[in-house]
Amino acid sequence: MKLTQKTLDTMRKAGRIVSVAFALVIAAGCAAGSMLEANADQVNNFLHTQTTTTTGGGDYDSFTPDEEYLNSNGSANTDALVQAHIDMGTRLAEEGSVLLKNSSSALPLAGTEKVTLMGYRSTPNNAIYGMDIGSPEEASQNVSFHDALEAAGFDVNETVCDAYATVSATTTYTASGVNRLGGTGYYVEEITEANRYNVGEPSIDEIRTQAGESAFDGSIEEYGDAAIIVLGRPSSEQGDYYAGSTGADASNHSISGSGNSLSLSDGEWDLINFAKENFDKVVVVITTANAMELEELEDDEGVDAILWAGYPGNYGFYGVANILAGKANPSGRLADTYASDSASSPAMVNYGLYLYSNQSQYGLNSNDYYGGAYIVQAEGIYTGYKYYETRYEDTVMNQGNASSSTGVGYYNDTGAWNYGEEVTYSFGYGLSYTTFSQEITNVEFSSDYRTATVTVSVTNEGDVDGKSVVQVYGQAPYTEGGVEKASVVLLAYEKADVAAGETVTVTVEADMQYLASYDSTANGGEGTYIMDAGDGYYFALGCNSSSEGAHAAVNNILAAKGYTTADGMDESGNEDAVYEFSWSEANSGLFSTSKSGTEVTNQLEDMDYNHFQDGTVTYLSRSNWSGTWPSEYTGLSITQDMLSYLQNSFHETADTDVSDIVFGSEEYETSFPDMFGSDFDDERWAEVIDQITLENAVYFTASGNRTFQTMDEISFIAGFSFVENGSVGIQKTLSQQSDANAPWYVSSGDSNSSYYTNSFGGATLMASTWNKDLMEEMGVLWGNDALFINIPMVWAPSINTHRTPYNGRNGEYYSEDGVLSGYTALSVGKGAISKGLITSIKHFAFNQQETARNGISTFMNEQSAREGELRGFQIALEGYYNEDGTRTSVLGIMTAYNRAGTVYVGAHEGLMQGILRDEWDFNGYATSDLAQSRSTYMPYIESMLAGTTNFDTAINNGNTVWGMDNGSGSYVSMPVATLISEIQNDAEVLTAIKENLHYSLWAFSQSNLANWMTDTTRTVWVLNWWRALYLGCEIVGGIAVAGGVAMYVVSYVFSNKGKKQTAEAEAERSEE
Repeated sequence: MKLTQKTLDTMRKAGRIVSVAFALVIAAGCAAGSMLEANADQVNNFLHTQTTTTTGGGDYDSFTPDEEYLNSNGSANTDALVQAHIDMGTRLAEEGSVLLKNSSSALPLAGTEKVTLMGYRSTPNNAIYGMDIGSPEEASQNVSFHDALEAAGFDVNETVCDAYATVSATTTYTASGVNRLGGTGYYVEEITEANRYNVGEPSIDEIRTQAGESAFDGSIEEYGDAAIIVLGRPSSEQGDYYAGSTGADASNHSISGSGNSLSLSDGEWDLINFAKENFDKVVVVITTANAMELEELEDDEGVDAILWAGYPGNYGFYGVANILAGKANPSGRLADTYASDSASSPAMVNYGLYLYSNQSQYGLNSNDYYGGAYIVQAEGIYTGYKYYETRYEDTVMNQGNASSSTGVGYYNDTGAWNYGEEVTYSFGYGLSYTTFSQEITNVEFSSDYRTATVTVSVTNEGDVDGKSVVQVYGQAPYTEGGVEKASVVLLAYEKADVAAGETVTVTVEADMQYLASYDSTANGGEGTYIMDAGDGYYFALGCNSSSEGAHAAVNNILAAKGYTTADGMDESGNEDAVYEFSWSEANSGLFSTSKSGTEVTNQLEDMDYNHFQDGTVTYLSRSNWSGTWPSEYTGLSITQDMLSYLQNSFHETADTDVSDIVFGSEEYETSFPDMFGSDFDDERWAEVIDQITLENAVYFTASGNRTFQTMDEISFIAGFSFVENGSVGIQKTLSQQSDANAPWYVSSGDSNSSYYTNSFGGATLMASTWNKDLMEEMGVLWGNDALFINIPMVWAPSINTHRTPYNGRNGEYYSEDGVLSGYTALSVGKGAISKGLITSIKHFAFNQQETARNGISTFMNEQSAREGELRGFQIALEGYYNEDGTRTSVLGIMTAYNRAGTVYVGAHEGLMQGILRDEWDFNGYATSDLAQSRSTYMPYIESMLAGTTNFDTAINNGNTVWGMDNGSGSYVSMPVATLISEIQNDAEVLTAIKENLHYSLWAFSQSNLANWMTDTTRTVWVLNWWRALYLGCEIVGGIAVAGGVAMYVVSYVFSNKGKKQTAEAEAERSEE
């Protein structure tokens, strides 16, 4: 066929267009591919894909799923696993929900009543099942309260439920979450009105209008047996609540009373008052992890019952409904104090955003160092119940000016501090459908006096079976002017099943160190734990005829001291629940050495602002409550001594002799798989670590954002996610990276392949079970999940303490108390590691508010640090030694975003080495929190020196390390090769890197990696759908461009040839 010139011109134009267009497609594919591959960890996690798999695996016999989750042929029975999640979620709610009020035994209901479910937080889409950002439950699996009530046998008012669902979905009533503070939780300069919390409770008139007045009124009459009202406050990473008008948005509903965002809004009260007028019973269910103000609700005679349900997770509403129906007896106890005025505590005096007065001159509010904000915890040890119960005892004993008006809350109109006006529910409080009595029958100290076994007789005096929580508190004698001591501290606890009318014996083992006090001036000024010799020591149970919890323990001790209600006690105590003892002079320094035999001395002196400017901060003392009440420390300044730490200038790379520091040795054959199950002190570790090249050592330690560095020289094979978030369960689906070589492989064709295992109730609900056995059982379930998912580590649990009720992340943390938090985390970790799953607890340490969390300087004295937040970490990480000499402890941590004093926590040697590694003998994995965008103040070298083993980040573009001085004064990134050239002659840094490899690899050697990682295991590249997409774009684009170019060239050649032929023909004609 002869091509006309017109056709050739069209081909040439088309070829040009096709070439250019598909060249853009190639460019887009290359750009997308580069971005996706650079962020493969995050992409895989979000899209549930894999980029690698393994071949040549092991025998899969080191850790196996429980038989109940396997079919007879050893394959996965995911139906059984999902059912186990449902059962565990239900039990968490049954044992963790706390019955706060039950007037005239209004509960339980019969379970067949016609009930009306009311409130914005009752609707399926607006109920609070878990955290917002951070560690949320999987929303697609949530079982609504409506459906759970029906499953329990109740007949639920559909008319009102439908109306609430419709109205609550409108923009007007979409309640804002906790304050976002700029949407990041990073450095902020002010709290704006737009960030205030909005309750968002629709009015009854709007619900009636939506339903139709006649239909609404008729349904209320028909379903009038009980109103079940759900109220709540959400929790979220990257945000905080604020007290008073600063924090509450009154645009839709004003907040009367204290005006705090954690008090009930006028709209919520309108709903309650309506229910009181129209229903036989009014039951209020509270869904929150931030202790709300419930004083008026408790005092309201028209409100029959209050049940705290925390955050129930996917299936917790089943348990709540069972409690209401009497199918379960509530046995939860509060993990926090519920004050009448949530802003009345001394900790709230210094809470929020505080900026150094001279921070701008050093550029600390910029992206360079994130060091412009600070917080001073001037309350010392007196947070939560340690404040309220101590001040109560001092009020009764008429000491320390405790009854002064200083610190009086909004609801106290007496003019003097009074416990009954300040506290609604004490720490450890909770009711049951039966009544228990407890008494101490025996106490026996161990031969070394480090532990005491308290034997308790528990009697169920009612006619309903139930579970009783045995709470053992301790009191040490306080001397005015001496080291500060709380009235009582929780030492230990157990939970027991007790049948109606029966008596059981419960033994509780208490670690006596937790009754010791840290005195930074003891031991010649070196500091250590002390226990004063003499009388006046007590064990007391948190149970008497009137109440349970810390307040009952204080009253029991006061009764033993001879005090009565005539002296101002608000209830009588029980002397049978108290054991008094003395402490010998010989044992006064018993806890100056740790369990590992390390001398305990001051490590955190620079966390006290007085270390830099002496006499600036006055810490609260019970010797004079009003005279030492915290001042608000605004406008503090940066000194030159502080500046070097705020700017990370505290290690200068040295040029030293490194001839005896070996990397890349070919002398040994011992590989990482040879070390599974080995001891930390096994001499072969040196052989393994000597083989690692310096390049791989840097890659491994500098990048640990889920995917770790493969090190072929020791047969450590990575390439897919080794770790995931998961305070409420691992945030992955069962099939997302399930191992195709495992007998229990979960394929994408499995009916539960898309099931997410992050299904459990919130952390505070877990702690409120006060059940270590249940927490261990849940940990075992996490471990089973990990075997199906194929993952050896989870960044969880989170155990920072609830310093105040206003921290937006309280929903991810257990409690205001370190002992309760520590034993809960240890129990979960013990269960998980039995199946090869490492729990890595976070955030170590002092991350107690989200405001300006990145780089904020956290100041406190060493006593409050050790006896407060660090106590929980100590219990979990130090663990305990078993009779056979083995040790039970958690094997991993994640550090926090904040600073300890002025030093980034991961680089604070006193915290990370002195306390964590030396005193607690912690030999495990220690990663930073997400470092990639915060590397400006999270330095790699200094963190390595302190004992941080890994950075939660990916190696940027495959070859740069975050958290390095890039040469311009900013800590951003540095090429790996440049870093190696800088540190290759610094013996201190190189030694630290090798030590950190030992810590991290030993932790992994205890994990389920033992199932499949061998000397012959290799990583195989996987062509997943998004890789196929971008590669397809490149390939198709390449073919199209080639075709377009060919079309252009062909048309060009033929066009020129045609033009030439035409010209020649015309020339011939002209010659004729």
